[in-house]
Amino acid sequence: MAVVTFELKDLKNLGVQREDLVHVVDRLGMSLEDVDEKAAYIDITPNRPDMLDIVGFARAARFLMAKSVPKEKFYSIKNGPILDVTVTGAARVQPFIAVAVIKGVDLGGNNLKNLVNFSEKFCDTYGRKRKKMSMGLYDFDTISGPLVYDASREGEFIPLGSSKKATFKEIIQTHEKGLEYSEILAKSKAYPYLMDTKNILALIPIVNSEGTKVTQKTKNILIDVTASTRHAAESAINLFACSFMDVGAEVYPCRIIYRKGTMQTPQLDYRTIRIRKSRAENTLGFWLDDNKVVNLVNKLGHVAAKYGRYTLVYVPPYRLDVMNYQDIIEDIAIAYGYENIAPMPIMGSAIGTPDKLKEYINRASRLMVGLGFSEAMNTYLTNEDLNFRKFCHEAKRDTIQVEYAKTESITMLRTVMLPSLLENLSNSIHERMPQKLFEADKVFRMHNGKPVEGTNIAIVSEHSRADYSEAKSVALKILQFAGIGAFKLEEYRDPAFISGRAASIIADGKKIGHFGEISPRVLRNFRLEEPVVAIEMDMEEIYRAGIEHSKKP
Repeated sequence: MAVVTFELKDLKNLGVQREDLVHVVDRLGMSLEDVDEKAAYIDITPNRPDMLDIVGFARAARFLMAKSVPKEKFYSIKNGPILDVTVTGAARVQPFIAVAVIKGVDLGGNNLKNLVNFSEKFCDTYGRKRKKMSMGLYDFDTISGPLVYDASREGEFIPLGSSKKATFKEIIQTHEKGLEYSEILAKSKAYPYLMDTKNILALIPIVNSEGTKVTQKTKNILIDVTASTRHAAESAINLFACSFMDVGAEVYPCRIIYRKGTMQTPQLDYRTIRIRKSRAENTLGFWLDDNKVVNLVNKLGHVAAKYGRYTLVYVPPYRLDVMNYQDIIEDIAIAYGYENIAPMPIMGSAIGTPDKLKEYINRASRLMVGLGFSEAMNTYLTNEDLNFRKFCHEAKRDTIQVEYAKTESITMLRTVMLPSLLENLSNSIHERMPQKLFEADKVFRMHNGKPVEGTNIAIVSEHSRADYSEAKSVALKILQFAGIGAFKLEEYRDPAFISGRAASIIADGKKIGHFGEISPRVLRNFRLEEPVVAIEMDMEEIYRAGIEHSKKP
C-alpha cells in the first residue's frame, strides 16, 4: 500500500469536498489515515494505481458520488505520431518502452508536485521500486528530433540536480538515485539510456538529465515508460494520458520502432467485458434490474449498455486493475454499497464433521503453547526476496506466482514457513529475550504442473543460549507427541543452517522435517543479533507416520 497526500484545496478544485472524503474513501475500499486543516492522507491499495494520482482519485470520487457522468464515450488522442522512438534491443533490463507527448499542461500551484508524487508512488508500487517499470518526465521543448532507446557500457550527461557531466558508472556509484537503484542494473552488461539527436536524456531506470528538467513553467511534456513487459509499459502510458486529458491537456502519440515491428503509444482503447445479470446476482446475493446494473457500473467510471441478455461494459484505459467479469462484479458491489447487502443464510444438506488433520494440528499447537512458544499467524502471500534470498536459498521454479502482482511484497505463495517467523523476530528485535514462536499452517508448490498445498509446523527460538540441543529437544517432543518412536537423524546440509549443526528427521524412510542452528548470514539478512534455532516439519507426514507406528505391535 502507499499513503498519498492530497491537499484539500486541490481536491476542492477537482470537485471533491472535505465532507465527502470519509464516505468516498471507505466505499472505494481505501483507508483515510488522517485529515487536517490542509490535507488528506489516504492509504491507496495496490489494485487501484490510477487513484495514486489526485486527478484519478477525484475522478473516481465524482463518479461514485454521481456528481458526474462520462461526457464522451471514449478518450481520444490527436491523430498521427508526433515523434519516432527507435528501440535497438540492446536494453536487457527493461526492453520495452512507451512514449507520449502532452501539450498545454498547467503545472502551476501544486500541479507539478502532485505529478511528481504520482509518478514516484506509481513506480514504487506498480513498478516494484523501478524493477518492473520506471518512467521519466521531460520538457518536450528541449528535445531535438527522433529518440533512440539503446544501451551502452559508456556514456555521460548532466544528471538531474547536478551541474556537471558524469559518466554512467559515476552516476551509479555517486548520485543519490544511482545509489538507491543501482541493484536493478547490477547484472546488466550495458547501461540502458534514452537520447535524442544531440544529447542523452536519461539513464534508465536511474535518473533524467538536468537539461530536460520539468518546471512549473513547462507547457509541453514528454513521458516515457520503460518496462520488463510490453503490456506494463503500454498500460502505464495509457493511465498517465487519461489523467492529463481529464485536466484539459492534449495527448499526442509517438511511434515506437522495434526490430520486429512498429507500434504507436498510447492506444486508448476501451476493453469490452460482457456480463450476464444473473451471474452478478448469484455472486452478490441480491436481485438487480437491467437499468440498475448499467447505473452501478457507470458509477465506477465504466461505460455500460444493455445488449440483449447481457450488459456490455466498456472499461476505460486507466483501469489497470480490471481483468475480467469478476472485477466488474466487485465494482457493482462497491457502487451498490457493501453495507446495503443483506446477509443470507447458508443452506446445507450435510452434517459437518471435524477434519482429523486439523484437529491433530490444533493439538500440536496446544503442545507448543505448553512448551512456552507463542503462535504466529502469517499470510500465505510472500515474495522471492523473503522466501528465498534472505533465507540464503536459490529461487525455485516450482513456485506458485501471483499473476499481475501489484506490489513487490506480494508476488508468490510461500514454499517454506521459517522465513516468515524470522521476519517476525526481526520486527521484534527490541523486545525482551527469549523469543519463541511457532506457526502451523499451509505451504505451497507446483508439482507436475499443478498447485499442491501442504501443512507444515515451523518453530524458532531466539536467545543468547539457543543451540542445537534445544532444537533437538523440541523436535523430539513433537515426535513423542505424534507417537513416532522409530526414527533416525541424519546430517542436514542447507545454507540457511550452520554446517554440522543441523539434522534431518527420517521416519519410515521419508524425511519428515529438519532442525538446527540458523547461520550467521541469515541472521544478518534478518537483522537478528542473538542466536536462533529453528525447526520445520511436515505435519501431514508426521500424522501419517504416527498412524502407521500406532498400528505396529
